[in-house]
Amino acid sequence: MGTPGQQLFQTAANSLWDVLKQLRQDASAVLNGLGPEPGFAGTPLDGRLLKAINPSQISTADPAAAVLLNALKTILPDVGAGEVPVALHGFDPGSGAPRGLALVAATDTAVTAVAALTGAGAQGLAFEIAAVGAGAFGPVTLNLLQNWALQISGNVNGGGRLQLPRSGPPQVLDAGAPVAVNWAVKRSGPSTTFGADIGPQIVASTVNLSAKTNVDGGGLPTVNYEISLGNAKLSLAPDFLAALIGNALTFPITLDLTADPSNGIQFQSGGIKATLPTNLDLPGIDIQSLTVDVEMQGSTIDFSFTTALTGGFEGLPVSFSVSGLGVKFPVAVGAGALGIDPQGVQPVPPNGIGVDLTLPVLSGGGFLEVIGPGGFGGVLDLDLIEVTIQAFGLLQLPVNGQSLSFVGIIAVGFPLPGIELGFGFALTAVGGIVAVNRRLDAPSLEAAVLDGSVNQIFFPVDPASHGPAIVATLGKVFPPADGHIVVGPMLQIGWGGRILSLSMAVVIDLPNPVQLVIMGRVKLALPDPSAPLVLLQATVVGIFEFSPSFSLTVLASLSGSSIVSFPIHGDLLFLLRTGDDAAFVLSVGGFHPRYLPPAGVPKLARVQIDITPPGFPGLRSEAYFAVSPNSVQFGAHLELCDEIAGCGVDGWFDFDALFQWDPVFSFQVNCSAGVAVQVLGETLAGISFQLAVSGPAPWHVHGTGSISLFLFSASLDFDVSWGSAPPALPPPDDLGVVLAAALADPSAWVGTPPKGDDAMVTLSIDSNGAKGMHLVHPLGGVTVRQRAVPLGIRIERYQNQPITPQTWSISAAEFNPGNDALLGSPTQDEFSAGEFLNLSDDEKLSRPSFEKFNSGEALTDPDPTSDTLVVGDTSPEVVLIPAADFVFTENLKFTLLSAEIFLAIGDLHALPNLWNAAGTQFVSVAQQQPVAVANTATMEAQAVTAVSPGYTANLQAAQAQFGSVGPAASVQVVERWEVSA
Repeated sequence: MGTPGQQLFQTAANSLWDVLKQLRQDASAVLNGLGPEPGFAGTPLDGRLLKAINPSQISTADPAAAVLLNALKTILPDVGAGEVPVALHGFDPGSGAPRGLALVAATDTAVTAVAALTGAGAQGLAFEIAAVGAGAFGPVTLNLLQNWALQISGNVNGGGRLQLPRSGPPQVLDAGAPVAVNWAVKRSGPSTTFGADIGPQIVASTVNLSAKTNVDGGGLPTVNYEISLGNAKLSLAPDFLAALIGNALTFPITLDLTADPSNGIQFQSGGIKATLPTNLDLPGIDIQSLTVDVEMQGSTIDFSFTTALTGGFEGLPVSFSVSGLGVKFPVAVGAGALGIDPQGVQPVPPNGIGVDLTLPVLSGGGFLEVIGPGGFGGVLDLDLIEVTIQAFGLLQLPVNGQSLSFVGIIAVGFPLPGIELGFGFALTAVGGIVAVNRRLDAPSLEAAVLDGSVNQIFFPVDPASHGPAIVATLGKVFPPADGHIVVGPMLQIGWGGRILSLSMAVVIDLPNPVQLVIMGRVKLALPDPSAPLVLLQATVVGIFEFSPSFSLTVLASLSGSSIVSFPIHGDLLFLLRTGDDAAFVLSVGGFHPRYLPPAGVPKLARVQIDITPPGFPGLRSEAYFAVSPNSVQFGAHLELCDEIAGCGVDGWFDFDALFQWDPVFSFQVNCSAGVAVQVLGETLAGISFQLAVSGPAPWHVHGTGSISLFLFSASLDFDVSWGSAPPALPPPDDLGVVLAAALADPSAWVGTPPKGDDAMVTLSIDSNGAKGMHLVHPLGGVTVRQRAVPLGIRIERYQNQPITPQTWSISAAEFNPGNDALLGSPTQDEFSAGEFLNLSDDEKLSRPSFEKFNSGEALTDPDPTSDTLVVGDTSPEVVLIPAADFVFTENLKFTLLSAEIFLAIGDLHALPNLWNAAGTQFVSVAQQQPVAVANTATMEAQAVTAVSPGYTANLQAAQAQFGSVGPAASVQVVERWEVSA
């Protein structure tokens, strides 16, 4: 893709090439009749440079090509008026390529330079730079018409040609090269106006367009372009405003653009966006910035100038701020147009407006910002007598395919001491959050807590002055999401006057996934907020997510806090998550350096305190503590630094500990410390050591140390181990027995209903649990799962003990001897990988707490049958299978489970006597009507072979003959009276 400047250059170049190609084609009729220009025998121009022509001899119907022709007519002298230094010629590139146009400059130093547009190259279009003469020349200025001039310079080196095709690599065409020629077309004198006569415009005193050709170190031609407007004046006032204030918003500017294929289009300062000096002083108005931005829109290059300013009106209690006010100059580079159309110059309305009002009864301010097509964000902060009203929101109108969405937060603050609640507590503010077609984004909310930006939307101080930041935070935390609603109350409670302040919001995000978020901010200031010795400020957010799996995240950040002027900050995280990416983490201040946190865990700042009293050395300390399912981690860092006049002392102490208990208890502790005295950047004396201890079976200690003096240094390394590995543990229980016990548990077996609309009948609620039986729909299946041992993986450990590696899986199943069950999709459950796999220390730290592994199988009976039929009061057919055997084998081991299963087939209205107590009153069911198979469209009877006249028999016969059966299929089973005669 390249940089934005490179993309801009490529797009603009393609459009300009199209215009030049059209111009060359329109000139072909004139060019084909030209003969060679005499006087260049024996030079690279011999036979190639053709006779001179006037631009008026060429006609074109293309508007963009016509602009180029008119420009040439304006600045080039008439070739019939005598000898002219710069003229338009024809040019023959040779090798049968189409002829082209050439701008020829003849200097008084016997150097002739040619810039030709020809039909050469793979795409039939190329620039050729040619020169004849000798050595270096120029700069030479050749006067043109209308205050324009051509200035050329370079080094001919005996003459040669360079070719720059539209596509393909540039090349040197003659051995006499390299040729280096600098072309610069300049205009000075009367100012040139770009834009309308009244309103937004640029008035330039000088215009400079230049091209520099050369040959790089690899022998390939290069070209660089420059465009500059010197001593220019930019007016930003729209025409109606310019008629009132004149040139009050006119800035002196200088624009310098460069362009080349390698770097693209960019300002001399770099990039396609630049900040210009304002150099403008207006009474009561402060110009904060002036920027220019370049972008491509189709075949038009847009130059956008915007400014930001603040000001007020003398004698009025109103001040204002404006951002994004400006003007856009579209420069067409193709598609039927070329240059600036004065009618296309458009004022750019401000994207942000702020107003502050100061009155005896009402004071405050507001901010309104445009945030894209149809998007608006605003902030309002008013003090009405002693009541504070805050409101900020984001509105997206339904434009450009975006849905209507809105998020708003409003808060009302009460004057101190607030509304008394008792026991020293008082309600100081209330509010609420409402969002429509927007959701609450948990990762963005967590990031806002860690960087402190969430405080800008949570009872902020002076929100009007932070309007853009508040609107940006709202957009990140509450992004658009069709169908979502976010709502929740806010309140602020104080205690002890202003000593303790608690702000809280409870927000729910509906409908799916449901999120419940509790946000809070605690501020404690002792002994008084105006001059606190202890200032603790913590922001806390708790996020409850219920789908697709439950998770709880509690994140807290301590920022802006201090104890006796010593700054304190740090982060805390508690994460409990179930589902496919289950995880458990508790961390205060981050994690061990080797630990890879679970997905979704943000980077946490260490708990840190800076102890730097005035006149004392700087002392900074950090600490962390973390717990994961496989480890406990904690550590600290202490740093001392003091310097006076280039001389100082540096010291440090690092400590990291990792404790693990799987498979046996073990720990690793790493610490290092050192101190050095430095003079003018050189170490005068220093001592340091590093120590690593692990154990307890065996114990291992590794250490290094060094001492450095001005002219002497020494080091010491040691590595010691003692003790023996822990004794081998007895082998664990046989996993076949473990699996057999797990599969024999009745809770491991669950009946599953049929898929879709194939059920035909439904088991009643009364049937569940009858006589301890497992009830299964005849067209359904059985699912068996256990959570003792994962299936399908190589198990190397069990109950924290190493075992012989083995893999268990369900290879076959039977409902009865000889009646095989079909194995469906395996079931999965969560297991802790560290309990069954040999993991390295790094893997134990980085792998998820729980992972999904196979735990069972879904079973179906391809042909449910029984030798026992129970006949009831009504016609439905009932099959009772008193016993079914399920056999699961792995290697030479198997598990046998017997389960009593009830299968009901037919139109199950009743047979409640199978599970209801004796003496229960029953509802009589009428005799089933005769049924038949009929064509769904015509209701004509269809002949089938059924073993009995019942509904089930006809249904099975129809399925065997026609496939799908039902109201949506070609045939269905109906009562016989419904069949057409």
